[in-house]
Amino acid sequence: MATKGSSTVYKTLEYTLRDSDYVAFNRYHLTNSKDGKRIIRRQQLVMIIAAAGIFALFCVFKTSPKIRILVGAICGLFALYAIFFGKKMVLKASERAAMEGSGDLDRLHPELNTVTFKGKSFSVETESSSNEFYYSDVYAIDMNEDGIYIWVNASVAMSIPTHAFRTRAEIKETYDWLRAKCGL
Repeated sequence: MATKGSSTVYKTLEYTLRDSDYVAFNRYHLTNSKDGKRIIRRQQLVMIIAAAGIFALFCVFKTSPKIRILVGAICGLFALYAIFFGKKMVLKASERAAMEGSGDLDRLHPELNTVTFKGKSFSVETESSSNEFYYSDVYAIDMNEDGIYIWVNASVAMSIPTHAFRTRAEIKETYDWLRAKCGL
């Protein structure tokens, strides 16, 4: 975090984060970060182990061969489901959690956000807080169809949704400018 950057203003953006912005960021984070990918793999592994455990129980307790075959087929299908649809399940659960938390007081900055990009730093101001960051301290910058994500460290990002911009060209221009400014 910085104290004060240059006073020359490059651009000012104003927006209010919507529930869909939280969902979009969670989806992006889960599918693109190491931590998110690990969460998805863990969910798939838990489901596969559960299927194998259920099948093992039916084998240990000496059920009839027909029942073991049926249980084995069902558990095999469950394991395949985990492999092919585990990611979708995690993303859907994340979306539900974000929507359920929409009235949560802990949600960051549900009020109007004003982001001001200056010469050496950028600031984020809301009705209740104000933060300033040096470009040189930015960890990474990502962009997708839902917005620009400015990572201030490996686990914390600031989301600037697409509705904060007037055009797609402005999003791309701001993204390119930020990457150059941050040396990324």
